[in-house]
Amino acid sequence: NVLAFEVQEFEPAAFEISLGTRANYTATDSIEIPIRAQYYLGKPLARATARWTLRANDTPFTPPGFDDFRFCNNVEHFRDDRLQRDGGITLQGAETLSPRGEILLKPALTLNPFAPQPRAASLHVEVTDANQQTISAAANFVRHSSEFYLGLRELRGVMHSGEKIPVEVIAVRPDGQPGAPGVKARATLTRIEWRTVRVEGAGGTHS
Repeated sequence: NVLAFEVQEFEPAAFEISLGTRANYTATDSIEIPIRAQYYLGKPLARATARWTLRANDTPFTPPGFDDFRFCNNVEHFRDDRLQRDGGITLQGAETLSPRGEILLKPALTLNPFAPQPRAASLHVEVTDANQQTISAAANFVRHSSEFYLGLRELRGVMHSGEKIPVEVIAVRPDGQPGAPGVKARATLTRIEWRTVRVEGAGGTHS
């Protein structure tokens, strides 16, 4: 057997990329991400090209301290094809850095229009200098869809006929703090009946 491989001399990075992302963006925030590339000696990568890819997917809202409540899970239980949890998007582009080695990225990150909920985003940026050395950087952040999220306290698995259903609703802000006092909430109770139908097969067997 013959195994071929290539060995290259290690080349230390000549420059670095900084991404000015925040951990969280509210529903009303404009997403503006400053990107800067400069050599370690301080000189900026003027007029270099920055290629970027941003991927975002719906993500659950799970604020600490509210483990008994469920948020943004309507698409898990509501039988309606119009509600899509997997509303992921991918954005790509290429921008020319300024003479100062900077750009201000403003990605048009949309939300799931059928089931608004937070979106977890991952940004990957690559820059190639005049010596054809390519350096990359990545950052993650969350884009919130609402000023607050409604949560329902989980019920017991089985409720008996005639028993009152205790419905407890809470509003929690993206920072994990209870909020939105006085907000009116409308609850919809859907009754689903399961019926077992026996089907007779070959030879008189039933399934």
